[in-house]
Order: sequence, then structure tokens, then C-alpha cells
Amino acid sequence: MAFARIKRVYVAMTPVDAQFVKAFLESAGIAASVRGEHLFALRGSVPMTDETLPSVWIEDEEDLEQAQRLLAQLEARARLRPVDADGPDDAEAAEEWDEGEERIG
Repeated sequence: MAFARIKRVYVAMTPVDAQFVKAFLESAGIAASVRGEHLFALRGSVPMTDETLPSVWIEDEEDLEQAQRLLAQLEARARLRPVDADGPDDAEAAEEWDEGEERIG
């Protein structure tokens, strides 16, 4: 009997971020779990490294490529832009929107 090996796919800065990514992957049909949430309470006493921060693990190694692709898409869409009072108005900003991306609102 072969056992699937779990793989870490994401290291979060907070438990909330980790739970968000877990839910995102699960919504795509990828079984995931969060590990290390309990260590977050020790921040300041324990160094915050990839080994101690909350992390998201996928349950099936076969889902690794799809999970990495989805996380790359999520990261690309999550780019935050600073609010600039002298920047373009909403009409100009809408023209910059990539036509392949889904609009919200």
C-alpha cells in the first residue's frame, strides 16, 4: 500500500492568511491542511521562520502542480496598489484592466 506524501505549498504570515489559502485550495477540490498555527502564539519567544510560521500543506502529492499554479494566480491578482490622490480616475483605471481578468463590482 502506497501512501501519498503531503507537501507544503504555502508559508503564511498569520493563521488567518493560512486558513484563507487552505479554503482557496479546497474550493478548487484540493485537500489541504494548516500546520503550525499554535506556534504563532509564541511569536517573540520563538524565531519566526518558514518552519515556525503557519503553513498550508496539500494532502495529495499529485495535486502539487495544480496547487502551485493556483497560488501563483492568486498572488498575481493580490497585487496591492497604493492609493494615489494624483493618480488616474476610475475611468482611466478601468481602461488599464486586463480584459482577461474578472471584474468585481
